[in-house]
Amino acid sequence: MFFKTTPAKIDKWLAAGEYEKIIKTLISDDHVLAKKAAESVLKLDKGKATSTITAILTSGDTGKLGLAAVKATTLLKIQEVLPQISKLAESSNKEIAAEAIRCLGYLGASNALSIMLNALESNNEHSTSAAVDGLTAIGKPAVSELIKLAGSTKAVPIRVLAIKILGKIKDADAIEPLIRSLLDIHKDLVEASVQALIQIGKPAQAATIRMADNKETEASVCKILSEIGDSSAIDTLLKIITGENREAISYAAEALGNLGSNKVVDPLIALLADSRFQELKGSDDESNKQAHWNREIKKNAIKSLGSLGASNATDEIIKALKSGVTRNAAIIALINMGENAFSKALEKDQYFADDAMPALRNAPAGSANALMSILKNHKG
Repeated sequence: MFFKTTPAKIDKWLAAGEYEKIIKTLISDDHVLAKKAAESVLKLDKGKATSTITAILTSGDTGKLGLAAVKATTLLKIQEVLPQISKLAESSNKEIAAEAIRCLGYLGASNALSIMLNALESNNEHSTSAAVDGLTAIGKPAVSELIKLAGSTKAVPIRVLAIKILGKIKDADAIEPLIRSLLDIHKDLVEASVQALIQIGKPAQAATIRMADNKETEASVCKILSEIGDSSAIDTLLKIITGENREAISYAAEALGNLGSNKVVDPLIALLADSRFQELKGSDDESNKQAHWNREIKKNAIKSLGSLGASNATDEIIKALKSGVTRNAAIIALINMGENAFSKALEKDQYFADDAMPALRNAPAGSANALMSILKNHKG
């Protein structure tokens, strides 16, 4: 117990200038101590800390002390030891190599991009994870190489990683390459591109809308616009819900509910009542697929009408209570639509009172209390 490291002991080391002991504690299995050590490292005299870290790294130590020195380099962003860190990134010790790769990124070592890109293709998950962190930290200087990798003939998982990093970096130069990836035959690449464009946000909206006329990308476009779209996307989405692509219609119905415009209410009501989407069960693979998207279209239209507080949709949504497929969505929508819609549902559906109780518990307190009062009065 006498030799046990404690937060108080780290404070003493800091006061006494015992830098190496503090640095070594960075790799403690005790997260409290490791955090305390990290906080203390940031308080070190940078000149003296640089000397200590340089001495450790040039000694060739690839054990725990060397690993700790790399972590300290990352925290203090010590540029002077980049040559040593680059060398350690190719160490046979996978743990220290991974930490060095991550460190290169946080130091902004764009001249070490090749090391990080090679690590991205490593079979070692620690090195791959470190490369993702490092490339993300480097940011803009890595974008061009990541775009090349995303569009290359490399294995799909590697290309997916490159796309995910581009999404994290959020650089506008990646928008057009990511838009092109929406046409890829590999679903994993398409989905990664969708998520990356969502992360980039508003700057990607115009290019996304441009792809709405392509049948292959309609659904992806709607997924993206559901997250980043604004009023300028409404006409595009309204056009899609009059089309034939059920998957795209489903996502468009969801997206329209996120845009907060009364302009979309009547088209959503019409969509909910559309005879094309009434069949909710299939008998073979094709009809099962069609029925699946019919169900999603109805649920998303109901959800959107509820979130928009569309009181003129009350009757159509109450009809949806009759189906087990759409009942839960209809209950939540009627709760969101307020007291008049809720009261009408209580009158029209004998089981609504009991079924609405669980959903009311998740509703905002103010509206839930008012609706609960109506419910109690209804039950007498």
